[in-house]
Amino acid sequence: MNNLTVARNSAQTLVSTQFCGKILVATNQLNRRFTLPATVRILCLRLLVGRSSAGSRTESGLLRLGRATMPQSTPLKRCSKCEEMFPATSEYFHRQKTCQDGLRPDCKKCACNRVKVWEQENPDKVKARQEQRKISGAKAAADKKRYTNHKQEILARQRQSPTRKTAYAQYRATRRALYAQLWQDWYSRNKEVRKAYDRAYKKVHQEEYRVISQRRSARKRALPDTLTYDQWLNSITYWQGCCAYCGKELGQTPTVDHWIPLNNPSCPGTVAENIVPACVSCNCSKNDTDPLKWLSSKFGYVYAESKQTEIATYFDSVKGSKE
Repeated sequence: MNNLTVARNSAQTLVSTQFCGKILVATNQLNRRFTLPATVRILCLRLLVGRSSAGSRTESGLLRLGRATMPQSTPLKRCSKCEEMFPATSEYFHRQKTCQDGLRPDCKKCACNRVKVWEQENPDKVKARQEQRKISGAKAAADKKRYTNHKQEILARQRQSPTRKTAYAQYRATRRALYAQLWQDWYSRNKEVRKAYDRAYKKVHQEEYRVISQRRSARKRALPDTLTYDQWLNSITYWQGCCAYCGKELGQTPTVDHWIPLNNPSCPGTVAENIVPACVSCNCSKNDTDPLKWLSSKFGYVYAESKQTEIATYFDSVKGSKE
């Protein structure tokens, strides 16, 4: 009887055994006793894995509780220490880039035993490593605590660093075009979604959107646009919720009016010192005309002079609050 026949008969006999751990041990003994071809060794192990139940308890690293059947394409690898065959995966061998297949030559069980033996033979080195880990852990905990307690100070110092500023400026310059292109691509794909979001935002934040719209108009003309939402609310409060020109209540539709129109060369922009609340009627009537001429034509010269003085007083109070 040749080796191939012995291997086949032994494999069929072993596969019918109930304990998979004993099967694998017997197969390894068979492999050491006879010089079997690689295909026969793989056949034996495939049969063992295929016939093993998912709930059987095994003594080998190959067949374990709850593990799925080994794929047919998984290569096998022999451990350099125990000389047992295992699937050549990171489940049974530790990874090591310097090896040809990316796995250590010894299995995980043998590697663990090797580490245990080294620890028993070198207790001083083990103790030194443990002390070093304690020191490193204590230092990391102290650094984390210091960062938590002084987070704002550390971030402020980092933002003021010249090196960090330069690096961040370079990063923004290189990524600005990319982000702009990504935003345009997203907007082209989700145009309706964005429009619906804008409509909903305008409906809920009407007052904020009025300020945003006026700042955008100033930017288009390369004028200052420092007006904030709080400054706009303060303006309405100063005029007691009434139009700064005619004195009527603003109601639900107050408008942001530039005292000096944006198309005027002397316009300071959309800033608190040039903004007053106005009703829709006065804002539309005034439009882009000179404020004093419009007040004179609409309310008379005497009223225009007094109103101009009143608005100038308001602008002075705004400048004083800033200072």
